[in-house]
Amino acid sequence: MNRVIANKSLLNCGLPFISPDAAENSRAVYIVFISRTAINATTCPLIIFLNIMVMISVKTKQRLRTKSNITLACLATTDVLVGLIVQPLQIARYILMIKGEAHNSQFCTLVDVVVVVSIRCVLASVFHLFLISAERYIGIHYPLRYSNMVTETRILLASGIAWIAAIILPTDYLRKTLSRPFLATLAVFIILLIVIPTIFYFNISVYIQVRRRKRQIMVTSATTDAKKQLIGYTKAFSTTLILILVMLLSFIPGYICIAIINAYVDKISAEKRYVIFSISSLLPVLNSLFNPLIYVFRERFFRVVFLQLLLRKTLSEAKEIERRIF
Repeated sequence: MNRVIANKSLLNCGLPFISPDAAENSRAVYIVFISRTAINATTCPLIIFLNIMVMISVKTKQRLRTKSNITLACLATTDVLVGLIVQPLQIARYILMIKGEAHNSQFCTLVDVVVVVSIRCVLASVFHLFLISAERYIGIHYPLRYSNMVTETRILLASGIAWIAAIILPTDYLRKTLSRPFLATLAVFIILLIVIPTIFYFNISVYIQVRRRKRQIMVTSATTDAKKQLIGYTKAFSTTLILILVMLLSFIPGYICIAIINAYVDKISAEKRYVIFSISSLLPVLNSLFNPLIYVFRERFFRVVFLQLLLRKTLSEAKEIERRIF
């Protein structure tokens, strides 16, 4: 345990605002590193498996192959990469820290790669939430033109553009300014100045329109098809809203902790800084596990298809099993 932090360069590679000096030989830090490694190792295969199941379900089952679900499958690609790349890199980083081998240029390179890849995945997730919100907005505001405006090809093209944007944005600047979290945070919000407000605008607008249509249906004798369409819009909107809220709850604590650590760096011990940051930075990773669970709990047919694929049952048998379980 006395080799948990073996050199002052331990976190200076990627997180220079945390000084490791006072955290040497800390049992609490050692336990946190072990816990982070165990949690990553446990959730990593789950994240990969669940998100691949989402993509397979949408790809192979015609009933799930709606345009709304295709956008969710595109978001699942970013979550799969978190399990395939980000978590294994984090596991390697924490193992080196636990073994006391975090005092060479290779470790610094590893930390830099973890930071850069994590930022790319965060940006890709936000851009895909923008895509999901835009699809919902067009569906509720332009129902007659929706089929022509939103096609499967255009959704996949938009997803590709989202990934390209996440990759080419100048996030190296953010990585180099992590010693000044205010500037780094400011840069993030400048990059996303258009995207985040537009996501909120889309969803507020959809909410207003859904409520308006509900009132219209209550005072008029609407057709059964109109009622079913409204139910579909409402369910899709509520799923999007839950995704956004969960993402905010996953990412905001980390930013708050960075700001607090930086503001009170002289008053908070290095040991506490390690513990606080390690715990709060776990939530963004777990967000990739929360997303497929949201789909499964919100959409019954996702559960049915999961059971059908896993148990190799017929559709009717899977429905019966799902009915007994849930």
